[in-house]
Amino acid sequence: MFKIMGLGLVICGCTAMGVAAGNEMERRIRDLEELIRILELLEGEIGYANAVLAESFCRVAKRVRKPFSLFLEHMAEHMERLEGDTLPRIFAHHVQKDLRQTALCPEDREALIGFGEQLGYPDVKMQLAAIAHYKSPLTKACAQAQEHYRKNSKMYRYLGLMGGLFLAVIFF
Repeated sequence: MFKIMGLGLVICGCTAMGVAAGNEMERRIRDLEELIRILELLEGEIGYANAVLAESFCRVAKRVRKPFSLFLEHMAEHMERLEGDTLPRIFAHHVQKDLRQTALCPEDREALIGFGEQLGYPDVKMQLAAIAHYKSPLTKACAQAQEHYRKNSKMYRYLGLMGGLFLAVIFF
């Protein structure tokens, strides 16, 4: 009786691991799409509304989901306090602190930090150029993540199930 329950739990646990791997890939796609949306909103705020960065971050934060909204709010608050930090340092700090819970991979975070280093120019044209420069590779990364998800999500789920069945056969 306990042996059968144990085998069932092993199969369920391994299957859940495969499903979790597929879900994590899907979460990364949603997070990348949200970053693209943030860039488009920032582009509008900076380019058309002529808003300063802190004000732009506040406005965009109201239109995006958490944890990205918190990231933008914290960025704006930190910039308005005028503690002597540079924008790249503020940006890097809040990427590491506020976007920890996202499904973004380390490469995505490093690219976002690189974007923050370029965004600090006082010229509107340079800020818009930095946004455009970051949006292009981000769009490609999102497309690659979608392709990876399309190819591998079912495989991860089936591997989890098959791994659980394999362990069940070995233990039985």
